[in-house]
Amino acid sequence: MNAQAPVTIARPDDDHYPTPREAVYPLVRHLVFPKRIAEVACGEGHISKVLAEYGYQVASSNLADRGYGKTGVDFLKMTKRPAPALITNPPFSLDEAFVMHALSLRFEICAFFLRLKWLCGAGRYRRILGPTPPVMVLPFIERITFYAGDTPVEDQPGWSNEDFAWFIWRPGFVGKPVIDWLSRDDGLQADLFRPQVIA
Repeated sequence: MNAQAPVTIARPDDDHYPTPREAVYPLVRHLVFPKRIAEVACGEGHISKVLAEYGYQVASSNLADRGYGKTGVDFLKMTKRPAPALITNPPFSLDEAFVMHALSLRFEICAFFLRLKWLCGAGRYRRILGPTPPVMVLPFIERITFYAGDTPVEDQPGWSNEDFAWFIWRPGFVGKPVIDWLSRDDGLQADLFRPQVIA
């Protein structure tokens, strides 16, 4: 019997790895956001659709045309914020640029879905985390499985070799971030977390 060859999936050009719903539900169950939210890397709308389920008004945009939201919009060239709050999963290769630009636009609150190792690194600390620390970091107690957006899910293994967290920023915050934990869910999660407003 021949051993099956490992599945090789090309990395999408624009880092299109849709955010699983189980990474979004715990965030909106845990925190209360302003009514209007920008999702500036919306892809096919995975984050935006969950936010809409919870009654938020979402200004969805994306540089590439993925069939959802306003397309051809380069967040890094925006000169004013499209909504008071921002929730997004930025392209892996542009995550620092997205965070820094969002902070320059002074959203009332920003939530970025980032690799947990974002907390480490002297360079990143000097550029971002030291001068503008997040008010809260919400790591997942389990790993989140991602799939490349350009390949049918059934044709790929999925990847869960990174730990992820939601990083929350508010302008003018000075101090140390609060660390809390989230658990992924399938959209039917029990009410484990009481929503809270970040002061």
